Amino acid sequence: MNKKWRQVGLYSVSVMATTAATLLPQVPATAAPDVAAKAKGTSLVGCYDRSSGELRLVSRGNVWLVPAGQRTCATGERRIRWSMGGSIVGLQGVKGDRGATGAKGATGAAGTNGTAGADGATGATGASGADGADGATGATGATGASGLDGADGATGATGATGATGASGLDGADGAIGATGPAGPTGATGATGATGSDGSNGSDGATGSNGSDGSDGAIGATGATGPTGATGATGATGATGADGAGVAPAYGSFANNSGALVAVVLGGTDIALPAVGATSGVTANGGNTQFTVDTTGVYEVSFQVQSTVGLLMGVRVGVNGAPNSLLDDFAGVSTTGWSATATVSLAAGDVLDLEAYGLLGVLTLDGGAGASLSVLRVG
Repeated sequence: MNKKWRQVGLYSVSVMATTAATLLPQVPATAAPDVAAKAKGTSLVGCYDRSSGELRLVSRGNVWLVPAGQRTCATGERRIRWSMGGSIVGLQGVKGDRGATGAKGATGAAGTNGTAGADGATGATGASGADGADGATGATGATGASGLDGADGATGATGATGATGASGLDGADGAIGATGPAGPTGATGATGATGSDGSNGSDGATGSNGSDGSDGAIGATGATGPTGATGATGATGATGADGAGVAPAYGSFANNSGALVAVVLGGTDIALPAVGATSGVTANGGNTQFTVDTTGVYEVSFQVQSTVGLLMGVRVGVNGAPNSLLDDFAGVSTTGWSATATVSLAAGDVLDLEAYGLLGVLTLDGGAGASLSVLRVG
Protein backbone atom coordinates (compact mmCIF):
# COMPACT_ATOMS: atom_id res chain seq x y z
CA MET A 1 0.00 0.00 0.00
CA ASN A 2 1.13 3.56 -0.77
CA LYS A 3 2.85 5.25 2.17
CA LYS A 4 0.52 8.23 2.06
CA TRP A 5 -2.58 6.08 2.21
CA ARG A 6 -1.11 4.06 5.05
CA GLN A 7 -0.68 7.31 6.96
CA VAL A 8 -4.25 8.33 6.19
CA GLY A 9 -5.55 4.97 7.33
CA LEU A 10 -3.67 5.16 10.62
CA TYR A 11 -4.77 8.72 11.10
CA SER A 12 -8.39 7.79 10.43
CA VAL A 13 -8.28 5.12 13.06
CA SER A 14 -6.74 7.59 15.50
CA VAL A 15 -9.29 10.30 14.74
CA MET A 16 -12.21 7.93 14.94
CA ALA A 17 -10.96 6.73 18.27
CA THR A 18 -10.54 10.22 19.54
CA THR A 19 -13.87 11.54 18.24
CA ALA A 20 -15.59 8.64 19.99
CA ALA A 21 -14.63 10.39 23.19
CA THR A 22 -15.48 14.05 23.87
CA LEU A 23 -13.41 16.09 21.31
CA LEU A 24 -15.82 16.31 18.40
CA PRO A 25 -18.77 17.85 20.20
CA GLN A 26 -16.59 20.44 21.89
CA VAL A 27 -15.99 23.97 20.62
CA PRO A 28 -12.50 25.52 21.10
CA ALA A 29 -12.15 27.90 24.00
CA THR A 30 -10.96 30.61 21.55
CA ALA A 31 -14.38 30.73 19.85
CA ALA A 32 -16.44 33.85 20.62
CA PRO A 33 -19.70 33.24 22.62
CA ASP A 34 -21.96 34.25 19.73
CA VAL A 35 -19.98 32.04 17.33
CA ALA A 36 -20.04 29.09 19.73
CA ALA A 37 -23.80 29.42 20.04
CA LYS A 38 -24.19 28.95 16.30
CA ALA A 39 -21.78 25.97 16.02
CA LYS A 40 -24.33 23.16 16.26
CA GLY A 41 -23.97 21.25 12.98
CA THR A 42 -22.59 17.73 12.58
CA SER A 43 -20.09 18.61 9.78
CA LEU A 44 -16.64 19.53 11.14
CA VAL A 45 -13.34 20.77 9.58
CA GLY A 46 -9.98 20.67 11.38
CA CYS A 47 -6.19 20.74 10.95
CA TYR A 48 -4.24 17.66 12.13
CA ASP A 49 -0.61 18.11 13.25
CA ARG A 50 1.23 14.98 12.10
CA SER A 51 4.14 15.57 14.48
CA SER A 52 2.22 16.05 17.77
CA GLY A 53 -0.98 14.21 16.83
CA GLU A 54 -3.09 17.20 17.90
CA LEU A 55 -6.32 18.03 16.08
CA ARG A 56 -7.32 21.69 15.87
CA LEU A 57 -11.00 22.35 15.04
CA VAL A 58 -11.54 25.14 12.50
CA SER A 59 -15.28 25.11 11.69
CA ARG A 60 -18.49 23.27 12.64
CA GLY A 61 -21.69 23.28 10.66
CA ASN A 62 -20.11 25.80 8.22
CA VAL A 63 -19.45 28.24 11.07
CA TRP A 64 -15.84 29.37 11.64
CA LEU A 65 -14.65 28.65 15.17
CA VAL A 66 -11.29 30.44 14.95
CA PRO A 67 -10.08 33.89 13.82
CA ALA A 68 -9.30 34.45 10.14
CA GLY A 69 -5.52 34.07 10.69
CA GLN A 70 -6.01 30.51 12.04
CA ARG A 71 -8.40 29.11 9.40
CA THR A 72 -5.66 27.84 7.09
CA CYS A 73 -3.68 24.74 8.02
CA ALA A 74 -0.04 25.56 8.81
CA THR A 75 3.07 23.81 7.56
CA GLY A 76 3.09 20.17 8.92
CA GLU A 77 -0.71 20.16 9.34
CA ARG A 78 -3.28 18.35 7.19
CA ARG A 79 -6.79 19.58 6.62
CA ILE A 80 -9.58 17.00 7.31
CA ARG A 81 -13.37 17.10 7.21
CA TRP A 82 -15.78 14.62 8.89
CA SER A 83 -19.29 14.27 10.31
CA MET A 84 -20.44 13.63 13.85
CA GLY A 85 -21.13 9.97 12.87
CA GLY A 86 -17.39 9.45 12.74
CA SER A 87 -16.82 8.94 9.01
CA ILE A 88 -13.81 10.89 7.59
CA VAL A 89 -14.69 12.80 4.47
CA GLY A 90 -11.13 13.06 3.26
CA LEU A 91 -7.61 14.28 3.76
CA GLN A 92 -6.16 17.07 1.64
CA GLY A 93 -3.57 15.49 -0.55
CA VAL A 94 -0.02 16.72 -1.24
CA LYS A 95 0.14 19.53 -3.75
CA GLY A 96 1.13 18.09 -7.09
CA ASP A 97 3.98 19.38 -9.34
CA ARG A 98 3.17 22.07 -11.79
CA GLY A 99 2.26 20.61 -15.16
CA ALA A 100 4.34 21.30 -18.29
CA THR A 101 3.49 24.40 -20.26
CA GLY A 102 1.06 23.63 -23.05
CA ALA A 103 1.99 24.23 -26.71
CA LYS A 104 1.38 27.69 -28.09
CA GLY A 105 -2.01 27.93 -29.76
CA ALA A 106 -2.35 28.88 -33.43
CA THR A 107 -2.52 32.57 -34.26
CA GLY A 108 -6.10 33.78 -34.50
CA ALA A 109 -7.43 35.16 -37.79
CA ALA A 110 -6.90 38.89 -38.34
CA GLY A 111 -9.90 41.01 -37.42
CA THR A 112 -11.66 43.02 -40.14
CA ASN A 113 -10.66 46.65 -40.61
CA GLY A 114 -12.80 49.16 -38.81
CA THR A 115 -14.80 51.66 -40.86
CA ALA A 116 -13.03 54.90 -41.72
CA GLY A 117 -13.79 57.83 -39.46
CA ALA A 118 -15.73 60.78 -40.85
CA ASP A 119 -13.68 63.64 -42.37
CA GLY A 120 -12.96 66.48 -39.98
CA ALA A 121 -14.56 69.85 -40.62
CA THR A 122 -12.61 72.23 -42.89
CA GLY A 123 -10.61 74.77 -40.91
CA ALA A 124 -11.46 78.45 -41.22
CA THR A 125 -9.69 80.38 -44.02
CA GLY A 126 -6.75 82.40 -42.71
CA ALA A 127 -6.80 86.17 -43.05
CA SER A 128 -5.26 87.62 -46.24
CA GLY A 129 -1.74 89.00 -45.82
CA ALA A 130 -1.17 92.73 -46.18
CA ASP A 131 -0.31 94.04 -49.69
CA GLY A 132 3.40 94.45 -50.30
CA ALA A 133 4.81 97.95 -50.81
CA ASP A 134 4.96 99.25 -54.42
CA GLY A 135 8.36 98.84 -56.04
CA ALA A 136 10.38 101.93 -56.95
CA THR A 137 9.69 103.45 -60.41
CA GLY A 138 12.31 102.42 -62.93
CA ALA A 139 14.46 105.05 -64.63
CA THR A 140 13.08 106.52 -67.86
CA GLY A 141 14.81 105.14 -70.92
CA ALA A 142 16.71 107.44 -73.28
CA THR A 143 14.65 109.16 -76.02
CA GLY A 144 14.99 107.39 -79.32
CA ALA A 145 16.17 109.25 -82.41
CA SER A 146 13.44 110.86 -84.57
CA GLY A 147 12.46 108.78 -87.56
CA LEU A 148 12.92 110.03 -91.13
CA ASP A 149 10.00 111.96 -92.73
CA GLY A 150 7.82 109.70 -94.79
CA ALA A 151 7.54 110.28 -98.55
CA ASP A 152 4.68 112.55 -99.75
CA GLY A 153 1.60 110.61 -100.73
CA ALA A 154 0.36 110.78 -104.36
CA THR A 155 -2.18 113.54 -105.20
CA GLY A 156 -5.73 112.21 -105.09
CA ALA A 157 -7.95 112.32 -108.18
CA THR A 158 -10.12 115.47 -108.68
CA GLY A 159 -13.67 115.00 -107.45
CA ALA A 160 -16.66 115.36 -109.82
CA THR A 161 -18.05 118.94 -110.38
CA GLY A 162 -20.99 119.68 -108.14
CA ALA A 163 -24.39 120.77 -109.52
CA THR A 164 -24.83 124.53 -110.26
CA GLY A 165 -26.41 126.35 -107.38
CA ALA A 166 -29.57 128.54 -107.78
CA SER A 167 -29.03 132.17 -108.93
CA GLY A 168 -28.51 134.57 -106.08
CA LEU A 169 -30.63 137.70 -105.53
CA ASP A 170 -29.70 140.83 -107.53
CA GLY A 171 -27.13 142.86 -105.70
CA ALA A 172 -27.70 146.44 -104.65
CA ASP A 173 -26.95 149.16 -107.22
CA GLY A 174 -23.38 150.20 -107.17
CA ALA A 175 -22.35 153.74 -106.31
CA ILE A 176 -22.55 156.34 -109.13
CA GLY A 177 -19.28 156.71 -110.88
CA ALA A 178 -17.37 159.99 -111.05
CA THR A 179 -18.34 162.45 -113.79
CA GLY A 180 -16.21 162.08 -116.84
CA PRO A 181 -14.37 165.01 -118.36
CA ALA A 182 -16.46 167.29 -120.52
CA GLY A 183 -16.36 166.64 -124.19
CA PRO A 184 -15.64 169.33 -126.75
CA THR A 185 -18.52 171.58 -127.51
CA GLY A 186 -20.31 170.61 -130.65
CA ALA A 187 -21.74 172.92 -133.18
CA THR A 188 -24.98 174.43 -132.20
CA GLY A 189 -27.83 172.80 -134.00
CA ALA A 190 -31.10 174.31 -134.88
CA THR A 191 -33.45 174.42 -132.09
CA GLY A 192 -36.11 171.87 -132.54
CA ALA A 193 -39.59 172.00 -131.27
CA THR A 194 -39.93 170.79 -127.81
CA GLY A 195 -41.70 167.48 -127.80
CA SER A 196 -43.84 166.19 -125.02
CA ASP A 197 -42.27 163.82 -122.54
CA GLY A 198 -42.98 160.22 -123.42
CA SER A 199 -44.08 157.67 -120.79
CA ASN A 200 -41.44 155.40 -119.27
CA GLY A 201 -41.24 152.02 -120.95
CA SER A 202 -41.68 148.79 -118.89
CA ASP A 203 -38.61 146.91 -117.77
CA GLY A 204 -37.51 144.22 -120.14
CA ALA A 205 -37.59 140.52 -119.04
CA THR A 206 -34.48 139.17 -117.31
CA GLY A 207 -32.38 137.18 -119.69
CA SER A 208 -31.73 133.46 -118.96
CA ASN A 209 -28.44 132.43 -117.31
CA GLY A 210 -25.70 131.47 -119.64
CA SER A 211 -24.41 127.84 -119.65
CA ASP A 212 -21.60 126.89 -117.26
CA GLY A 213 -18.13 127.21 -118.63
CA SER A 214 -15.90 124.14 -118.94
CA ASP A 215 -13.71 123.14 -115.96
CA GLY A 216 -10.31 124.71 -115.89
CA ALA A 217 -7.14 122.63 -116.04
CA ILE A 218 -5.92 121.12 -112.71
CA GLY A 219 -3.32 123.31 -111.20
CA ALA A 220 0.19 122.10 -110.48
CA THR A 221 0.79 120.38 -107.11
CA GLY A 222 1.84 122.89 -104.52
CA ALA A 223 5.22 122.78 -102.89
CA THR A 224 5.59 120.48 -99.79
CA GLY A 225 4.95 122.41 -96.62
CA PRO A 226 7.57 122.63 -93.89
CA THR A 227 8.02 119.63 -91.56
CA GLY A 228 5.85 119.89 -88.47
CA ALA A 229 7.30 120.10 -84.99
CA THR A 230 8.47 116.78 -83.44
CA GLY A 231 5.75 115.26 -81.27
CA ALA A 232 6.26 114.47 -77.61
CA THR A 233 8.28 111.33 -76.87
CA GLY A 234 6.02 108.29 -76.25
CA ALA A 235 6.26 106.11 -73.18
CA THR A 236 9.17 103.64 -73.15
CA GLY A 237 8.05 100.29 -74.49
CA ALA A 238 8.71 97.01 -72.70
CA THR A 239 12.18 95.55 -73.19
CA GLY A 240 12.13 93.12 -76.08
CA ALA A 241 13.32 89.53 -75.77
CA ASP A 242 17.02 88.89 -76.34
CA GLY A 243 17.81 88.35 -79.98
CA ALA A 244 18.70 84.90 -81.21
CA GLY A 245 21.95 86.08 -82.79
CA VAL A 246 25.42 85.08 -81.58
CA ALA A 247 28.55 87.16 -81.14
CA PRO A 248 30.54 87.02 -84.38
CA ALA A 249 33.68 84.88 -84.41
CA TYR A 250 35.44 83.83 -87.59
CA GLY A 251 38.83 83.34 -89.20
CA SER A 252 40.23 82.54 -92.64
CA PHE A 253 43.82 81.31 -93.15
CA ALA A 254 45.62 80.06 -96.27
CA ASN A 255 48.92 79.09 -97.93
CA ASN A 256 48.99 79.76 -101.68
CA SER A 257 52.75 80.15 -102.15
CA GLY A 258 53.52 76.62 -103.43
CA ALA A 259 55.31 75.75 -100.16
CA LEU A 260 56.98 72.41 -99.47
CA VAL A 261 55.86 70.48 -96.38
CA ALA A 262 58.04 67.67 -94.98
CA VAL A 263 55.42 65.12 -93.86
CA VAL A 264 56.07 62.43 -91.22
CA LEU A 265 53.84 59.46 -90.47
CA GLY A 266 52.51 60.88 -87.19
CA GLY A 267 51.60 64.22 -88.79
CA THR A 268 53.12 67.60 -89.67
CA ASP A 269 51.37 70.98 -89.21
CA ILE A 270 50.79 72.99 -92.39
CA ALA A 271 51.62 76.69 -91.97
CA LEU A 272 48.89 79.10 -93.20
CA PRO A 273 50.56 82.53 -93.28
CA ALA A 274 47.97 84.30 -95.47
CA VAL A 275 45.48 85.63 -92.88
CA GLY A 276 42.11 86.85 -94.14
CA ALA A 277 39.26 88.48 -92.17
CA THR A 278 39.36 87.35 -88.53
CA SER A 279 37.45 88.13 -85.33
CA GLY A 280 37.69 85.97 -82.23
CA VAL A 281 40.15 83.50 -83.82
CA THR A 282 43.88 84.13 -83.29
CA ALA A 283 46.89 82.58 -85.10
CA ASN A 284 50.17 81.87 -83.31
CA GLY A 285 53.53 83.25 -84.44
CA GLY A 286 54.19 80.37 -86.84
CA ASN A 287 50.65 80.43 -88.29
CA THR A 288 50.27 76.72 -87.48
CA GLN A 289 47.90 76.93 -84.49
CA PHE A 290 44.62 78.86 -84.33
CA THR A 291 42.89 79.62 -80.98
CA VAL A 292 39.15 80.41 -80.58
CA ASP A 293 38.36 83.08 -77.96
CA THR A 294 34.68 82.29 -77.36
CA THR A 295 32.83 79.09 -76.41
CA GLY A 296 30.26 78.06 -79.03
CA VAL A 297 29.35 75.89 -82.00
CA TYR A 298 31.63 76.40 -85.04
CA GLU A 299 31.60 75.34 -88.65
CA VAL A 300 35.17 74.28 -89.51
CA SER A 301 36.31 73.44 -93.04
CA PHE A 302 39.61 72.86 -94.84
CA GLN A 303 41.00 72.03 -98.27
CA VAL A 304 44.51 71.04 -99.42
CA GLN A 305 45.68 70.74 -103.04
CA SER A 306 48.96 68.98 -104.03
CA THR A 307 50.85 69.25 -107.30
CA VAL A 308 51.21 65.45 -107.50
CA GLY A 309 49.15 62.51 -106.25
CA LEU A 310 50.12 61.23 -102.77
CA LEU A 311 48.93 58.37 -100.56
CA MET A 312 48.35 60.30 -97.33
CA GLY A 313 45.66 62.07 -95.27
CA VAL A 314 44.88 65.56 -94.02
CA ARG A 315 42.99 66.35 -90.78
CA VAL A 316 42.19 69.04 -88.22
CA GLY A 317 43.35 68.55 -84.65
CA VAL A 318 41.69 70.08 -81.55
CA ASN A 319 44.10 70.66 -78.67
CA GLY A 320 46.51 68.17 -80.32
CA ALA A 321 43.91 65.37 -80.70
CA PRO A 322 42.60 64.44 -84.20
CA ASN A 323 38.90 65.15 -84.81
CA SER A 324 37.29 62.26 -86.71
CA LEU A 325 34.72 64.58 -88.32
CA LEU A 326 37.48 66.64 -89.91
CA ASP A 327 39.69 63.86 -91.34
CA ASP A 328 40.12 63.03 -95.05
CA PHE A 329 42.12 59.86 -95.81
CA ALA A 330 40.93 58.16 -99.00
CA GLY A 331 43.35 55.22 -98.83
CA VAL A 332 44.40 55.85 -102.41
CA SER A 333 46.79 58.30 -104.06
CA THR A 334 45.10 61.68 -104.62
CA THR A 335 45.91 65.35 -105.12
CA GLY A 336 43.07 66.89 -103.09
CA TRP A 337 41.78 66.61 -99.52
CA SER A 338 38.86 68.47 -97.85
CA ALA A 339 36.25 68.21 -95.07
CA THR A 340 33.58 70.35 -93.36
CA ALA A 341 31.92 69.71 -89.96
CA THR A 342 30.08 71.51 -87.16
CA VAL A 343 31.83 71.06 -83.79
CA SER A 344 31.49 72.47 -80.27
CA LEU A 345 34.55 74.38 -79.09
CA ALA A 346 35.39 75.97 -75.75
CA ALA A 347 37.15 79.27 -75.31
CA GLY A 348 40.91 78.61 -75.57
CA ASP A 349 40.64 75.51 -77.78
CA VAL A 350 43.46 75.30 -80.34
CA LEU A 351 43.03 74.06 -83.94
CA ASP A 352 45.74 72.92 -86.36
CA LEU A 353 45.79 71.57 -89.94
CA GLU A 354 48.18 68.65 -90.47
CA ALA A 355 49.22 66.21 -93.18
CA TYR A 356 49.95 62.64 -92.01
CA GLY A 357 50.53 59.04 -93.08
CA LEU A 358 53.44 59.85 -95.46
CA LEU A 359 57.17 59.93 -95.03
CA GLY A 360 57.98 62.39 -97.80
CA VAL A 361 57.35 65.89 -99.19
CA LEU A 362 53.98 67.53 -99.90
CA THR A 363 54.23 70.30 -102.52
CA LEU A 364 51.28 72.67 -102.18
CA ASP A 365 49.65 73.98 -105.32
CA GLY A 366 50.61 77.59 -105.97
CA GLY A 367 46.98 78.60 -106.57
CA ALA A 368 44.68 76.56 -104.38
CA GLY A 369 47.36 75.44 -101.88
CA ALA A 370 45.87 74.95 -98.40
CA SER A 371 43.20 76.82 -96.41
CA LEU A 372 41.34 76.61 -93.08
CA SER A 373 38.04 78.40 -92.31
CA VAL A 374 36.50 78.79 -88.82
CA LEU A 375 33.00 80.35 -88.35
CA ARG A 376 30.89 80.49 -85.19
CA VAL A 377 27.26 79.50 -85.90
CA GLY A 378 25.83 79.05 -82.42
